[in-house]
Amino acid sequence: MQKSRSANLGWAFLRGLLSIILLLSCSVALRAQSTYGSLTGTVVDSDRRGRSWRIVTLTNTGTASSQTQPTGDTGCISFVT
Repeated sequence: MQKSRSANLGWAFLRGLLSIILLLSCSVALRAQSTYGSLTGTVVDSDRRGRSWRIVTLTNTGTASSQTQPTGDTGCISFVT
């Protein structure tokens, strides 16, 4: 009888430990989500050539906030929010 009680306690401890590990691993995955992002691209004309020094405005339709930035020498643009 004593042996089965200690075996049950061992399994209960193991289940508890696995539950804690699972809970902690889920919380790490949830923290990986971010509200920040980036957008990169190239402004081109109809001939697919990069357009330098154009003004580009990025607008978040959810918050109505916007960022304005010029393109580079080759038409490249990069926004970080």
